Amino acid sequence: MGGPGFGVQVCSDTSRSWVSLCGELDLVSAPHLQQVLDQLCRDGYSEIVLDLSKLEFLGAAGLTVFHRIETQLRAANGRFILHQPPPLARRMLAITGLDTVLTIRPPTTHSLACDHQRGRRAVRTT
Repeated sequence: MGGPGFGVQVCSDTSRSWVSLCGELDLVSAPHLQQVLDQLCRDGYSEIVLDLSKLEFLGAAGLTVFHRIETQLRAANGRFILHQPPPLARRMLAITGLDTVLTIRPPTTHSLACDHQRGRRAVRTT
């Protein structure tokens, strides 16, 4: 399970999974996120959208998770999309060069937030 200041909410339809993060994605919480994303890949989701709009901190361990999942989905002809990263996260992505590797949806893009009534699966973990 993630650290005390971290939350993950997952909602999926037949092909896409929407994962919303809140709090701090750091060395303690990154393994939990990795497990969640790995399971979604095993479940066959070809597109994972990671909503970062409520993320308060992004550490190197979180960036590593992003890169691993991007590589894994790309190898399976899937897509990994970061949605609305806050300024701190955008800066970390730029400093590491991951902003040129990962697909990033700008803040102006309309929200694709999960519709829990239509979503096949909604799970909240903290």
